[in-house]
Amino acid sequence: MSMETIYKYPLRLLADEITLLLPSGAEVLSVGTQGSEIMIWARVHTNHVDEKRTFVVRGTGHPLTGQEGRFIGTVQQEPFVWHIFERKA
Repeated sequence: MSMETIYKYPLRLLADEITLLLPSGAEVLSVGTQGSEIMIWARVHTNHVDEKRTFVVRGTGHPLTGQEGRFIGTVQQEPFVWHIFERKA
């Protein structure tokens, strides 16, 4: 049986592009911090098969390429401010 719920996914900033596995059709709702970690919250159907989703991170003052994708949100992680985008496959 399918259940719709909200899950959170840690966004570890190890690179400018991060790939996460989210259930297919997941709707990204927001990005923020929880404790010292950056998290993405998404509405998901728990029985959907996982798919790869790509998130792009740009810091304030960093150049934009025009290929970042849909803006998700901004998070502050002192002393940095990160702007998170999702690039569709």
